Amino acid sequence: VMAIGLTIWGLRSDAIRDADTDTGNIAVVLSEQLARSIQSVDITLTEIREQLEPKIQSTQNDANPQIGNRDIYAFLHERLARLTQADFVALVDRNGQLVVTTRLWPTPEANFSDRDYFKHFKNQTDTGIYISSLLVNRVSGTRMMFFSKRLSGANNEFLGVAVTGIRLTHFESIYNSITRLRNQSFLMLRR
Repeated sequence: VMAIGLTIWGLRSDAIRDADTDTGNIAVVLSEQLARSIQSVDITLTEIREQLEPKIQSTQNDANPQIGNRDIYAFLHERLARLTQADFVALVDRNGQLVVTTRLWPTPEANFSDRDYFKHFKNQTDTGIYISSLLVNRVSGTRMMFFSKRLSGANNEFLGVAVTGIRLTHFESIYNSITRLRNQSFLMLRR
């Protein structure tokens, strides 16, 4: 009886150790997938910022139609094609007004000065990527996370924000493919 008890205890310990190792491996794979996804967004937003900041600076005393023209719309569409996980790419000016979006042409009137990403960049000279809290897209009504970068002038003045949105369903599909295998749940947090 004692030998059977020790064998069962040993098998239980091995099963717990294997499950812990498997969970750790799954977490590493998921975090790498998420990191690659965010890195591609970061690279694209940086490229948009580098290409558009000089144009925005030269027109900052003029009206937005020079920035929100068909060429900029086409440029943003090209960048969106590289981000299969993204729903749209948009530019928001220093007042929170939507200048151009890949979602609709012509660009509708909309103000985003109340969004957390806009407030963050308006109040800080952060050059990194900002990941918003989970928000509802005002145009489509879907739950999304917004990734954005600050657009700055020659003297580091705030010119606006380049932003892209990724639907929550994108992240859910990644995690759901794993949870079906092991009946596990995941929690995605942001700093």
